[in-house]
Amino acid sequence: MNKTNSYFYLNDLERFLHLTQPCLCELYYKQFKLDLLTGEKTLITQADIELELEQTKLSHSFEKPVVYHFFYEAGYLFNELAELVKDTTPLFIKIIYQNATLEDIPLKDEVEEFDLSPIDYPRFKKYKKQFREVQKNLVKGNCYQVNLTAPFYLKFEQAQKEDFIHAIWRKASTRAAFAHCSYIDSLDKLFLSNSPECLFKYYKKDDKAYIYSLPIKGTIKQSEKENTEITFKKLVSSKKEQGELYMIADLIRNDLSRIELRPSEVVSKKSKLEVPGIVHQYSVLRVEVSHAVNLLQTLKALFPGGSITGAPKYNVMKHIKEIEAYERGFYCGSTVLLYKNIKSASINIRSSEIDFNNNEIKYGSGGGVTILSDAKSEFDELFVKMNSFLHLFPMKS
Repeated sequence: MNKTNSYFYLNDLERFLHLTQPCLCELYYKQFKLDLLTGEKTLITQADIELELEQTKLSHSFEKPVVYHFFYEAGYLFNELAELVKDTTPLFIKIIYQNATLEDIPLKDEVEEFDLSPIDYPRFKKYKKQFREVQKNLVKGNCYQVNLTAPFYLKFEQAQKEDFIHAIWRKASTRAAFAHCSYIDSLDKLFLSNSPECLFKYYKKDDKAYIYSLPIKGTIKQSEKENTEITFKKLVSSKKEQGELYMIADLIRNDLSRIELRPSEVVSKKSKLEVPGIVHQYSVLRVEVSHAVNLLQTLKALFPGGSITGAPKYNVMKHIKEIEAYERGFYCGSTVLLYKNIKSASINIRSSEIDFNNNEIKYGSGGGVTILSDAKSEFDELFVKMNSFLHLFPMKS
């Protein structure tokens, strides 16, 4: 029996939607797709991919749960940069499940202690060089903000997928609004996210339909001794951090308007978000859409999320590809869930790919760089965010 399954946290209910028994599980590349249930390979084109997504209307009621894991690199296709995608780069996974149950938090009786050791992590010398390249583009006016990221690789010993799920979600206080995971049986990989960030939410009210987006931008370390309100005041007093948020909120407003060429609006200009050891700020934006709006339109306008690219998105994505020189993959991608009245997508920050074939974790971390940024501060932020993730794992002494 195929063990592929997914969990999605429903924070309003404080329960998980558990999806099992996949009847379709496909991994898409630029020129072919791989059936992960049968191993069959089928040649496709970009037009085939777009038709598949165009036929997915957000107004439909999805009786069988549909899950899309869009990797960051799929964004090159949606932003007319397909030439930057290698034929061997995975773009997204599509899963259709036959069974959905509402369950309590999937916890174990005992807390497992982890033995994690670093394989590779960002070095300041390399990061500083990348930072300078970003600054050159900012000074030239090619872009206004660039989200510069780097990967961390960790080795683990004898842990099971249930151990990781338990570690991340065992405490309600550290469970994020868009927490989710999928274990893909044939890949023996767990895609695990504790993301607090929303790419979009589709919902109907009366006879109208709306798409919301909640971009997060701005980060400050939270001291255990300091009240979060005081920390948040420090965050909102920073010109650099406010500049980041307003630039990206403006970008997302424009992206929302591009879905069907309708004006978007600001619902909340600035709100506080707390995660372990960190305080963020975010905006709430929305646009009214027609009942005919489809997933392709939405992704072409919004994906990848502006908070993890920068502005303007087209220029920044080209610079990121050249400067970072690695594939972000699941990190900075988006996971879409379509099931009955749930039509939403996360932005996969606080996210990892866990490979049980090699006992390896890949975790990405990054931050927005502007003309006012300092290389050392931005580099330190990578580790603050990484430590926020590692803080959830009980470690062996």
